[in-house]
Formats: sequence, C-alpha cells, structure tokens
Amino acid sequence: MLKIVGSIADVAEGQAGLVTERQAAACGASPAVLHELLEGRVIETVIPGVVRLRGGTRPSFPQLYAHWLLLAPDDPAWERPLPAAGVVSHGAAVRVYAVGNLPGPAAEFTVPPSHTATSSQDVLVHRAELEPQAELAQALEALELFGTTGTGADRLSYLLASVDGAETAADSGEDA
Repeated sequence: MLKIVGSIADVAEGQAGLVTERQAAACGASPAVLHELLEGRVIETVIPGVVRLRGGTRPSFPQLYAHWLLLAPDDPAWERPLPAAGVVSHGAAVRVYAVGNLPGPAAEFTVPPSHTATSSQDVLVHRAELEPQAELAQALEALELFGTTGTGADRLSYLLASVDGAETAADSGEDA
C-alpha cells in the first residue's frame, strides 16, 4: 500500500495535491484502497472523482482546479497543452482574478471545439477557438499594465480577449 500512496503522491505533487480517481487507479489504487485511504484520512474528497492528498497546502480554488482536472481525468496537469486543455473563463475567471463577481457556476471553462468535455450541473463548458500560449501570455501581461488604475471591465475585457464571442461585463454594460 505504501508504494501506491507514494505513486499517488508523485502525481499529487504536480497538481497542487489533487488527484483524479482515474489517475489514482493508474497508480494501482483500487476503489477499496481509495476507501481505506479516505477512512484513514490520508486523502479527502474535493469533488466526486477528485481527491486531495492531505498534509500539503490547499490550492486557492480547489473545486475549480478539481473540475479542470476532470476535463481530462487520465492526463497529469503538467502534460496538458495549454490552452487546448481548457481555460477558466467567464464568471469563474472573473472571480479567480478578483475583478468582479459575475453570476454563474463555480466552474466555467472554455475549451476548443474539438474537446470532448461536456457541461454538467456543476460545470459550464463553452467552446471557442483559443489563442496559442504565447498570445494568451501577452494578453495576461497586458492585464498587469492596468495596475490599480484600470476598471474591472477593462481588466475583464483583456482577460477574456482570447475567447472569441465571450460576453464580458464591458460588452453587456454591467459593472464588473
């Protein structure tokens, strides 16, 4: 069992302490082993299908990160190509970047049209062509230029500029 826990820890270390149940299974953890680890308080459930290895720090948005992991539950986070693996968007991105509080589900992602993710009760998935990493990084760097002088709507416009057709607070006339 210690080898299984060690293998789970290797995956969790690269994913802010979180592991999908499918990743744990690939490490050799059967449902019975996961149950034993839960009972022994070695792991804890974040959302159905994702557990957190206890003992480390918690990510800032554990449920959001857990839902992102479930967009491709077999793939380690460090092997996912960005932005093709999906990006936090819309209302969830507004809350993550603390530029407002738009209504909507706690987990909201934009994925390329070819991605297989689907929306559920807890997750809203949008489809759009996403810019390559370098262009997305430039958009996020531009976001920093606003500093404290930009409005929430300005920041949100830059943040969501990489998603075609995304309605922002600036576009809708709402105050972010």
